[in-house]
Amino acid sequence: ALAQVVELDGLAANCEVRPIAGDRCALSPCNARFGGEGSPRAMFAALHFTMRMGESGQQVAAAVRAVAAALAPFGARPHWGKLFNADAKFVSSVYGPAQHPDCAAFWSAVLEWDPAAKFRNGLFDSVARGGVANAKL
Repeated sequence: ALAQVVELDGLAANCEVRPIAGDRCALSPCNARFGGEGSPRAMFAALHFTMRMGESGQQVAAAVRAVAAALAPFGARPHWGKLFNADAKFVSSVYGPAQHPDCAAFWSAVLEWDPAAKFRNGLFDSVARGGVANAKL
């Protein structure tokens, strides 16, 4: 799928593939619940790209969008600490309050501990406010 992403040509300095065992962290992209029913030993592949220095933000953003589109058919989920291209609807569908009790507790804590939204962006605020009221803690 990535061979078709022409936006990476000349932009990616390298691509690293890491095998990662499933975990029990609700907000993890490698949570075992994403491995399918009856899959306690789920394994995941994480893709990491290093972009060349000096490239424009527009080029990097275009590459991130293209990679996300290419990997979407495989159920790819973004890592919270990396650059990604996903809207609130998608983030809510995999990490939103309704997805897991621990996710609901996290988003509720986000709103409680950061009432002035100094440490969250519009995306996270939308996810937190969009579902906490409907979540069962």
